[in-house]
Amino acid sequence: MGVCASAFDQVQPLQQTEAQSCSKFDAKDCVSVRVKKPLSESAQSVYQVRNSSDFSFKKAVQPASTSGSSNTCTGVRRLEGPKLAPALDTSNSLVSASAEPLSLTFRGSTCDVLKSKSSICSTCSASSGISLSLHPGSTAVPGLHVQQPSSSVDMKIPGFSLLSKRSTEESRKAGSTDSAGLSPRHSVSQPHEPHALPALPTEAATTAAPASHTGSEAGVANSARLSGTAGSVRSSFADDAPRPIRTSSSNHEMALMLGSGGELGSPSISMRRNGSSPSMSHTPAAAPPAPAEPAAVSAKSASVLSSIPKQLLPMYQRLGVVPPEMPVPLSMLRNLWQLPSTADVHRHVVELRDLGVVRVAVLDDGSTWSLVAAEHLAAIAEAYGDMLEYFHRCLLDAYSNNGMVPLKRVVDDGYIMQNMAHHLLGAARWMDLRELLTEPTWIEKKLHAYGVAAIVQDFRKYLATHADSDVKLLLQAFQLSLGCCMEHPTAHMLREQMLARLMAVAGDGAPPGVLSEWYQQQSGRVAADKVMAAGVEVVHLMPRTATLQQAGGLHRMTLRGHNGPVRKVVISPTGQDIITVSDDGTAQVWDMNIGDCVMQLARDRPLTDVAVAPDGQLCVVASEDGHCCIWDLASGKVKHVLKGHTDKVNAVAMDRQGIRCVTASNDRTVRVWSIYDGRCEQILQGHGSDAGTFGLVFDVAVSADGTLAATVSDDFTCRLWDLDEEECLHVLEGHSGWVVSVEFIGTTLDLVTASHDSTARVWDGWKGRCRFTLEGHTGRLNKVSVDPGGTYAVTCSDDNTARMWNLDTGACLCTFEGHNAWINDAAISRDGTHVITVSGDGMAIMWDSATGKMTTTMEGHSDNVRSVVLTFGGRFAVTASDDHTARVWDIQAPDLQRQDKHAGKVKQLLSLPGSNLVVSSGEDGRALVWQAGGGCMLHQAAGHSGAILNLAVSTSGQSFITASSDRKVCSWDAGSGALAHVLPPQQGSRVKCTAFDAVGQLVAVLLYDSTVSIWDLHSGQCVSQLVKRGDREVHRGGINAVYLDRSGSRAVTVSKDSTARVWDVASGGVLAVVQGHTDAVVMAALSPDETLLATGSYDNTTRVSRMIDGSPVAALALPSSPTTLVWAPQRAALLAVVMSSGDVVVWDVASTMPRQLVLSGHKDEVNGVAFTPDASLLATWGQDCTVRVWSTYTSKQIAFFMADAAVTACCFAGGSPVADLLVVGDAGGATHFLDFPEELQASALEAQ
Repeated sequence: MGVCASAFDQVQPLQQTEAQSCSKFDAKDCVSVRVKKPLSESAQSVYQVRNSSDFSFKKAVQPASTSGSSNTCTGVRRLEGPKLAPALDTSNSLVSASAEPLSLTFRGSTCDVLKSKSSICSTCSASSGISLSLHPGSTAVPGLHVQQPSSSVDMKIPGFSLLSKRSTEESRKAGSTDSAGLSPRHSVSQPHEPHALPALPTEAATTAAPASHTGSEAGVANSARLSGTAGSVRSSFADDAPRPIRTSSSNHEMALMLGSGGELGSPSISMRRNGSSPSMSHTPAAAPPAPAEPAAVSAKSASVLSSIPKQLLPMYQRLGVVPPEMPVPLSMLRNLWQLPSTADVHRHVVELRDLGVVRVAVLDDGSTWSLVAAEHLAAIAEAYGDMLEYFHRCLLDAYSNNGMVPLKRVVDDGYIMQNMAHHLLGAARWMDLRELLTEPTWIEKKLHAYGVAAIVQDFRKYLATHADSDVKLLLQAFQLSLGCCMEHPTAHMLREQMLARLMAVAGDGAPPGVLSEWYQQQSGRVAADKVMAAGVEVVHLMPRTATLQQAGGLHRMTLRGHNGPVRKVVISPTGQDIITVSDDGTAQVWDMNIGDCVMQLARDRPLTDVAVAPDGQLCVVASEDGHCCIWDLASGKVKHVLKGHTDKVNAVAMDRQGIRCVTASNDRTVRVWSIYDGRCEQILQGHGSDAGTFGLVFDVAVSADGTLAATVSDDFTCRLWDLDEEECLHVLEGHSGWVVSVEFIGTTLDLVTASHDSTARVWDGWKGRCRFTLEGHTGRLNKVSVDPGGTYAVTCSDDNTARMWNLDTGACLCTFEGHNAWINDAAISRDGTHVITVSGDGMAIMWDSATGKMTTTMEGHSDNVRSVVLTFGGRFAVTASDDHTARVWDIQAPDLQRQDKHAGKVKQLLSLPGSNLVVSSGEDGRALVWQAGGGCMLHQAAGHSGAILNLAVSTSGQSFITASSDRKVCSWDAGSGALAHVLPPQQGSRVKCTAFDAVGQLVAVLLYDSTVSIWDLHSGQCVSQLVKRGDREVHRGGINAVYLDRSGSRAVTVSKDSTARVWDVASGGVLAVVQGHTDAVVMAALSPDETLLATGSYDNTTRVSRMIDGSPVAALALPSSPTTLVWAPQRAALLAVVMSSGDVVVWDVASTMPRQLVLSGHKDEVNGVAFTPDASLLATWGQDCTVRVWSTYTSKQIAFFMADAAVTACCFAGGSPVADLLVVGDAGGATHFLDFPEELQASALEAQ
């Protein structure tokens, strides 16, 4: 919410000095604010930049489309939030040429409100904010550039710093930057004249406006960031002091361990039981303490107290329960003071304001908020501290109507929900706080109102005084569920996600205890609520087994937010921030303690590397466009843009003194930059000039004393540079392949290099000679890592192994074998006792360096893992992957993941007819048979040496067939998993596609050379050769896929020649040709009665033709190319078409006017679709980790589920005729069995 600053503060012109510093860069170097697509409809366009850790700019009305876009650096955080604050009062608004009104609110340490059309005015301190209102007008304001394309609005405000998250002390060290990240520009030298309050209602207490969705972090004693209505109103107070926002402990790893299970010992408390679960009891406030003289106080406090009239003392004393620097509404004061009317509250507020006890702000909606002066809070605590517990109790009693209203159902007035934990602990009602922390629905409501950090701080306030292992597990379950919930802020899913992540420790089979009782109670509520919500709201489905990442296990947090592969992850030297850079052009800063994104730097090109200064205040981010940015992590501002390279920057290194950084580029140069002013001090050239190679510079390292830099290149050399003398000291030659990685050894000038020639070399940097050649790998090396002490090195290779070496002797200490793909990176603990490697197989593995044995496998990523880093204490590891996520692992925790899973992606899932069995196939070459009801694996079919490409089940349900990249086709007995028949490996080219008949006897095989043949799986004989190798008489282009009808008498081929052909298997002749496409046909699907053939093409059309003669029936033009075609099983001519855009079209081909339903909801590529047996519902699943269930009659979404990895397979299973299970496979290899109540299908049928 915005507040008119002129209501409190004397207006001063804004100094434009910082704007001038931005003018020396061109437009794209300015910091900008990007406003994303609209969230909801509203009468007024409202933009907000909330001081939030889970950020997205949300706009109420889509802006008018204009030309132009921005490719600027943005130092803003991602925000999400369904709630928007009203616009500012127009009397203090910025008049702009914008065609529609909008309000832009910055939350931070400086409040700059535009007083008139040409001036910017007013200042305020740490907790205030910038509020700008743009209304239709004739003049644009200088220094503010507004663009309004249809998809985003970029507002470049030179001189305005953006949001960050730093403590007061850190900010001061960074250079007069306050805790919220905005650099103070003015100081208030004169007292402010009180602003007269308007008349207020007298019937009831004023109710505050809805709280904004933010990610505020309230500290244990102090609120850390602005949040909700209370946070918004802070922009009205000019004297707010900077507030700390981090935990007070210097050991951030210890803060993260809160909730890791077992660190603080067993619970020392016992819970009251009433039936199966603890219940919240109300203890009325005791009689008030007898009036007494204030305790002995300091002279300063005595002076403050002496100014309070006796008649105001009862109200004054009760203000001591207000959290420091927390605005309070009149509704709270009425409850606190227990007054009969709002008019009485208003009168006392005015009196206290006149005495300087409080400052007052009036919001546009008429609500009044007060901020208690810090000196008065201190004086009250000193003089009347023994009375505060009673006052806390009285306040809680007033909000809960003396216990008649449960605390979890107390209506939030913009204050009480945010500060409930503060008052419960102040009232010594810690059991009631525990009860709230075990109520997922209340937590979810607060999450979307006040953000992630507010919830985490509530947990930590409780855990700071109570060693409660159950609550720690709940905190972990919340943090594991966080990424899913923030992806869907309008869906109710936190309870289901938390329960699914507590199954291993509290579900069926878990030891009995309080948490188990709570789990059973909440599970019962979920089942009941799911039935009640069917057809009314979207239901989040619950898995039957512990297949999601489990609380108390290895996986602590998933950092979601990038939209592209994450190339690099680093941890700041302070241990409080994780920094990730991605191909999506963004660098994101994550709070290590809460797993929340607190800052984002956006570029228009992929980012390649990042390095952090020794004090953690700055980082340098490298980009593919050749530019680098020096990013101030304290303020969120881009201090300098380093321009000079003309090609991709591959690596960046910073010296330990924080004076210089060195960048290595594909333009064959190395540049040395001043961190202070961003000036290029040196250009180091020489790579590639002698060898005649390109001279691409792949990596750079700086010695511990900052005097030397080492660079490596595709010219097979490493060059050692003297940064003080600006000369090349040595050219280190000896490698016979590209040299791709270099590291200095400890504090010495020695270094180690890794090359594509399969060797690493240890060099004497002073003498420029090779000391050792580290040989043993059989594949090229990708990376070399050195431990902090300089004793060991680990080399990572394409031969799927890593090796550990003694750098003093050059001896290989051990070989780490266990990955199934190339190894990208390694991290060594400070004591050298263990090593973590990450690989293209999607896994991170921890090894015992003494024995070389695998100790822990960290599974969860669904794609290539590029980078790994360990915390200083070695307790936690952070990995970055091409699956767009980074993950935090507690490497000392037990592995609670189920072992009955695929090692790699689940490729297909099919239900066996007439049974309760489901079969899955995976990239690991195995097929697993599952008992659907219990979600347990019965047996596995392991006979392939490559990934399974195709899976089919027989109509009898007695067998299933697999075809693999190893060129074998196998038939398996479903009851035992035994191999029944095998078709030997195909000769010639690799297998491209296979198809099976209904009984599983005939198989059509398409090879990459476009050969098509039909085989009898039982006899192993070739039945028919439809297309021979090199035959171009029928299809004039390559064949993309082959299909068989149920009887095996007809086959269909689709080709790059824009046609599909129907074949008679027995004769090998063509029965029909489907024409009409203008580009390659890539897929086809046979209708259930096999009379129609649907084909999809790159020409962005889907056509339906008759199988008998190929004549056309209908055609559907699409906005993008189709990727999947699936016919409904029982509804004639109902076809689902998946498009590359991520949308799905349900097409009723048979109707007179073909009906089309477009299902839009996935945020990424859709991998497949499946109908229920009666075709009333359609499941869609995709790369956004979700499966969604839709009504095929109304296109309404009925249910959804979010996994930890991309969803790659799905099917309906269970009861007959109505399926009661949705089985989901993901890219992490897990198979989830989701309860799917009949009521969900019934709700779809009712809509028919």
